[in-house]
Amino acid sequence: MDILLNKRPFKVRKNLWGFLAQGRASGHAQSLWISAVSINQDDIGERNHQVALMSKIYRKASTVLVWLGTATEHSGPAMTHLRDLNHDPVIFNRRFRSDDAGMKTALCEFIYHPYWRRVWVQQEFALAKQLLLL
Repeated sequence: MDILLNKRPFKVRKNLWGFLAQGRASGHAQSLWISAVSINQDDIGERNHQVALMSKIYRKASTVLVWLGTATEHSGPAMTHLRDLNHDPVIFNRRFRSDDAGMKTALCEFIYHPYWRRVWVQQEFALAKQLLLL
């Protein structure tokens, strides 16, 4: 899939296309630094150099957006349960100890999401001033 970058077609993967499509639909206009666009993924030297700079990028960003992909049947409930954990751990623990298989399935899908296998995830979480999971 192509996007226009500096008035020229630029190939992006399905995951980034989904993020950009959802961002456009939400009506939020933002300045974004996107590693898949900003780093020449085909140039190993450039990629290694840029990855070394990512800690500075995460520290200086006002908000780090974490795109987990388009919504699934379980992603909405998983995010709700995680918000509950953040706001009221007692309610979260009660639900988790219940026989709510749907909640457990949602959380397992979230925990095993491919995002968590990325190397720089720890930097994103540790260095971001504000982190927003989408």
